[in-house]
Amino acid sequence: MMNKNSMFFWWPKVKDLPIPSPETYMVPYKKINTKILDGQTDKDFDSVISQLENYADKLGYPVFLRTDEFSGKHSWKDTCFVESKRDLKKHVLRLVEETLMMMFGPGIQGFAIREFLELDSRFTSHYGEMPVACERRYFADNGSIRCWHPYWPPSAIENPSIENWRKELMDIQTPTDEEVKLLTHYAELVSKRLSGYWSIDFCRKKDGIWYLTDMALGEQSYHWATCPNAPPEMLEHYGNPDRKEESK
Repeated sequence: MMNKNSMFFWWPKVKDLPIPSPETYMVPYKKINTKILDGQTDKDFDSVISQLENYADKLGYPVFLRTDEFSGKHSWKDTCFVESKRDLKKHVLRLVEETLMMMFGPGIQGFAIREFLELDSRFTSHYGEMPVACERRYFADNGSIRCWHPYWPPSAIENPSIENWRKELMDIQTPTDEEVKLLTHYAELVSKRLSGYWSIDFCRKKDGIWYLTDMALGEQSYHWATCPNAPPEMLEHYGNPDRKEESK
């Protein structure tokens, strides 16, 4: 049975909804040969790279790269953000490596090559110089919205590229009534296509248009620690760093 967190499961079910989403191509790769990380050749992996390169050429660089469950966005400039064809293979290998290093983490059923969206970003974070953008996460259960919050809690920011990052973050985290109405509608549409409890991620481009970008099972998705719907086991695992951030 396919993992429901995999894009191979949820993407075909939502891609034709009347919601903006990045143009996306999926390439399966179900049997990872770990020897590729040592530079050894593998015909199946070479075929995957060839397909990804063809799709990337079709989309035009830069492109956004991810596995079906993981983008490695904290390592941004070495993983999901691919500026040119010469970088694609090494970014795929880095994604494979990071995935395999995560104990009990996501698996790999294949890769997605996606249209790169110029997001409303004000600064970068983490060692990979990841742009911190205007993003939201909605939680919905069979068409009903349970909660929502901005994607990036202040406690998640590391090595910010500007000094006044808190002010900039607060600016992109503050919603308008129009935004909440629109994204609630989008999340309801998505949730009605997929039974059960889901997290649904949206991001805003620089031109103001909101895009559907990612999904995962709600029980396995991160809430802000200040969210009343955050499960106790999540708080036990992560602690409650965001409560501390509120006083800063």
